[in-house]
Amino acid sequence: MCAEKSATTDRLITSQMLADKLNKSRSTVQRQRTSGTGPSYLRVNGSILYRESDVDLWLDRHRQISTEALVEEQEKPAPPEAEQSTPHDGERWWEKRRGDGGDQ
Repeated sequence: MCAEKSATTDRLITSQMLADKLNKSRSTVQRQRTSGTGPSYLRVNGSILYRESDVDLWLDRHRQISTEALVEEQEKPAPPEAEQSTPHDGERWWEKRRGDGGDQ
């Protein structure tokens, strides 16, 4: 019951109000919304609105304790590449696929 009450009494803000809160432009907020990188939103009668609690949750998920965590993430080795179509044993790809190793 408490969750329902807080959801219905949660303050709603517009894209411009969110932009002001984040010190960003309205177009940045719109771009984040369309790319799925911004906070969750509501569309009510064609208007885009944000619950302040959703914005706060989104901000909490992006909280950084230190920049060291970012450096460690960037230094992780890249994942191995997918198997290439060119064989590594020196054969040409068309010879490998045909299986005969010669010209026709």
